[in-house]
Amino acid sequence: MNIKGVQYIIMRSLSMILFMFVVLVGCNTTESQKSETTATKESTANEEKKKEATHKPTTFGVNPNIDLISYSLKKDEEKKEEDEKAEEIENPETNKPDYKSEPHEETLQITAQEANIRKGPATDYEKITTLSKHTKLLAIEKAKPNELTWFHVTFGEDQKGWISSKIVEKYDPQSQKEEADKVKTSDSQSSPKIEIKSHKETYEISASVANIRKGPGLSYHNFTGLKRFTKVEAFEKTSTEGMTWYHVKFNGQKGWVAESVVQKYNPNRQVKLISAPLVSQMPELPRGCEVTSLAMLLGHAGVQVDKMTLAKEIKKDPTPYTKKNGQVHFGNPYDGFVGDMYSFDNPGLGVYHGPIAELGEKYLPGRIVDLTGQSFDAVYQQLDKGKPVWVETTSWFSYVPESEWYTWNTPSGKIKITYKLHSVLVTGYDENYIYFNDPLANQKNRKVNKKDFITGWKQIGNQAISYK
Repeated sequence: MNIKGVQYIIMRSLSMILFMFVVLVGCNTTESQKSETTATKESTANEEKKKEATHKPTTFGVNPNIDLISYSLKKDEEKKEEDEKAEEIENPETNKPDYKSEPHEETLQITAQEANIRKGPATDYEKITTLSKHTKLLAIEKAKPNELTWFHVTFGEDQKGWISSKIVEKYDPQSQKEEADKVKTSDSQSSPKIEIKSHKETYEISASVANIRKGPGLSYHNFTGLKRFTKVEAFEKTSTEGMTWYHVKFNGQKGWVAESVVQKYNPNRQVKLISAPLVSQMPELPRGCEVTSLAMLLGHAGVQVDKMTLAKEIKKDPTPYTKKNGQVHFGNPYDGFVGDMYSFDNPGLGVYHGPIAELGEKYLPGRIVDLTGQSFDAVYQQLDKGKPVWVETTSWFSYVPESEWYTWNTPSGKIKITYKLHSVLVTGYDENYIYFNDPLANQKNRKVNKKDFITGWKQIGNQAISYK
């Protein structure tokens, strides 16, 4: 084999090692932080590196004589130890107990007449809302900060919070049925008579989750929820208060569902994937997944913009990384890109939807649609229109436990972040999977479990952007 062949094999091997490391730790992972003085000295050199990156790939500043894996993993471990120590000190509200959570999946129901749902596993945390007796909950993790166990639960379609184990029990369908019958009796006494007609049709759920009620109207008890694409057989229909309702059969049960959350069943449904351009963030932008995914979104809209141009133009939060009294002070991704986008040698994280939408508006004036804060149904609707969706999610594409979250002090206030952060361009979905272009893996229409993906996406704040 000639010398060029050997060189090619060596370079390709090193590239694969670097890629696997970045996949494991996430594209926005920050390494061990240098001292404030050292960081200042390196800032000038780093600016030169950024300028060079617009013309040629960077080498991340890694000494080729150092073993890449040992170098990177050692720095990541040192950073993790530093932040774990800082996290013990920097809890913004010191009167609230620190805690470690663990995954825990269980279906529960409330036993008290009224139960408070809180932002954290203790009564010191702010109350989010109050739920009534027999409300069904899905636990996703649990924690025991003191002597009492608390469950992190989801309820409704998009809400979550913490509830004490004292006021919940294992879900009991029989008690739910008894409560539903009580509500039905009450409703039937006050509801006006309506005309019900025979109606035979096969439907499927079109919303993320559709409420199934004991009667045709919003006042009737919601006794269960069916997921998107669940098949139901209608045998009756009626209209009341301006809404059409179908009486349906499913899984041996019967209930009423609103016309607005179903569609005709399609037995031959095929996955409809949007063909959006694939752009790799590597090797120039190790932390540039957000701007690279934006480049793909704009490309699908017919606007060709280089990722390096977007990296230069994205709004930045210039706040330097420092630690004072054990607390981390750094930028806020809601305000601009935080840290170094071009190298893992310096502190950094990424940027959230606001600055991305603002930059997208420059190239698609009046056409950018910021879906942030809405349910995943909004993402489905854009995909159904043939428009891909930029999202910020976890780099695990699933739930990230509390142990991977940290608190920073920023000029805009305290913020809770995770380094397990990644941005992709969603291109499709089906019953089981979400499909997306991944700028880090450089993979088109990659697929992951739908439930896991949406769970991770919700943790980052339901961040999504598309265009019209």
